[in-house]
Formats: sequence, structure tokens, C-alpha cells
Amino acid sequence: FGGMIGYLREHPDVKALLVEKTDRLYRNFKDYVTIDELVQQGLAIHFAKEGAVLHKDSSSHEKLIHEIKVVIAKNFSDNLSEETRKGQKAKAETVVFPGWAPIGYLNNTQTKTIELDPERAPKVQKLFRLAATGEHSVKHLAQVAAAMGLGARKLGRKLSKSHIHRLLQNPFYYGYFQLRGVMYKGAHAPLVSKQLFDVVQEALRQRQKPRKIEHHFAFGGFFTCARCGCAVVGEL
Repeated sequence: FGGMIGYLREHPDVKALLVEKTDRLYRNFKDYVTIDELVQQGLAIHFAKEGAVLHKDSSSHEKLIHEIKVVIAKNFSDNLSEETRKGQKAKAETVVFPGWAPIGYLNNTQTKTIELDPERAPKVQKLFRLAATGEHSVKHLAQVAAAMGLGARKLGRKLSKSHIHRLLQNPFYYGYFQLRGVMYKGAHAPLVSKQLFDVVQEALRQRQKPRKIEHHFAFGGFFTCARCGCAVVGEL
């Protein structure tokens, strides 16, 4: 939708927009206001299935009918969202995670269950074990993941530091999952123990604590190593 609006604004010579029906063009009032601005500038919208055309010279009755359709489309969108949330909650209560499994697991579309990924699961376990030592930064763990070939599903991209951080804080790996603020015990097999997970959380908290500065060196924080990219630390 945003790309279409940008194109129409960049090409004011386009005077017609062909859509299937009202609820395929917009489903909220903000989009309607955006489109209406273009209509007032001369854009005509043709609704193929509804046999209607909306333009700046449309009668008040035609505009009223169209606005009613917008309200109905908004209600349809809200109701669909509500039913989706209900379905996810019902599925969660049956201890089945209602979504894509995180890295280290696979969705079995035939049995509708979540299974361990035999290739990635051991790599995720290794990240947890390394993180539990407290000796590795999230940046280094991201480098370890890349070296093991542990990447995101989409396009096989490397895992970023923020992705690694979320992975290590995901309760899914010890057998639970959270949905809209409620914690559920999952039916999937845990990848790590709750004890190991808690040790990792404490290690992450310790690394995030601000360090007390005892000496103020000139140019502190300005220099990094040309080889590894790490900060050069001052010393007496």
C-alpha cells in the first residue's frame, strides 16, 4: 500500500486506480484519508466487482455508500484479527505453539507438531553452553554461530547480535513459550534445561552491568584494533 501511494505521488499523470473491491484497497480509516487526498487531486478509483467509480466529482450519496463500505471493511479486519487471537489462544492452551518454530526446531506440517531440528539443535545447545560460561560477548557468540553455519531461515542470513540475544532469552528452548503475556508449557521437547537457561540469563545480566571506571584515559573509547575490531583499552 505504501509503495503504491508513493508511486501515485511521484506520478501525478496517473489518473486511474483499478482495484477489485473496497476491502482490497484499505481496511482502516487512515488509509481511506490517504486515498481521499489523492482523489481530491484528480485520481479516479474503479472498483471492478462493485461496478463503482469514485472521483472528486462523485455525488454525496456515492461518497456516503463508499464510506459505509469502508466502515464494513474495517469491521471485517477487526473481527478477523479478533478471531485469529482466539484461535492462537485456544491452540496455546492445548500446549501447541501457534506459530513458526524458532531456530533449532522444525514445524511438522503433517502432524501439526514441532520437532527438534537434527542439524541445528546441537548448534543452538552449544551457544547456550558457551553463553553460560559468562566469558563470551553476544558479538562473539554471533561470530561463533556464523562459523557453525547457524543462520536465519530466510535467505540463510547470519544471525545478528540482537537475534542471538533474543534466542538466548527465549523460554521456548527449555520447554515453555509466551503468548500475549501468558506463559504456557509446550508439548515440544526442551533443547536445554531450565537450570542452564537461568545460568545464561544471569551471565547476560552480568555482562550488561556498567563497569566502574577507575581511570580516565585520554582518547578512551576512540581506538579499535585494525585486526579484530575490538576496543583498545588504556593502561598505566
